[in-house]
Amino acid sequence: MTLSAPTTKALTVLVVDDDPEFLEAMKDTVRRLGHSCMTARDGVEAWALYQAEPVDVVLADWQMPRMNGLELCRRVRGANLVRPYTHFIFVTGKDDEAHFLLGMRAGADDYITKPIDLDDLEARLQAVRRQVMLNRRLAAHAAPRVHHSPAGPSPPPVFRSSVLPRLWWQLVRG
Repeated sequence: MTLSAPTTKALTVLVVDDDPEFLEAMKDTVRRLGHSCMTARDGVEAWALYQAEPVDVVLADWQMPRMNGLELCRRVRGANLVRPYTHFIFVTGKDDEAHFLLGMRAGADDYITKPIDLDDLEARLQAVRRQVMLNRRLAAHAAPRVHHSPAGPSPPPVFRSSVLPRLWWQLVRG
């Protein structure tokens, strides 16, 4: 296993699992990978944290008391919060295709089965970080050019004829 040095642009990660030992191990691993980490013991606790504070990625178990990971994923995707996109990755012992497809159809971005391969987790968080950094750069580039009109903001000229208008609108609308 190779752990990267902390990055200057760390992710904010919410880890959700009802197993206290696994939760602690994941928190330590995420922090050793250079990211900030919050934890929740079930979907209800995670949902409250998610609504209160933006996170870049949720790493959630599937089977938990009070609210399972599938319902949490659906709520995250259905949330009408004005904030950047939150990546959702299932980290679960459910390794069959049916659960994988159900999770992806509910809005998950990725799916990791337990036991966790730490190199795999690191690579997936690096991929999320690249996407988050791109979204931040696009938002920073677009923000000063937004003007308000009765019809709503129009995309900056650089985006009008490119393949990025949908991404720009997602950033503007949250």
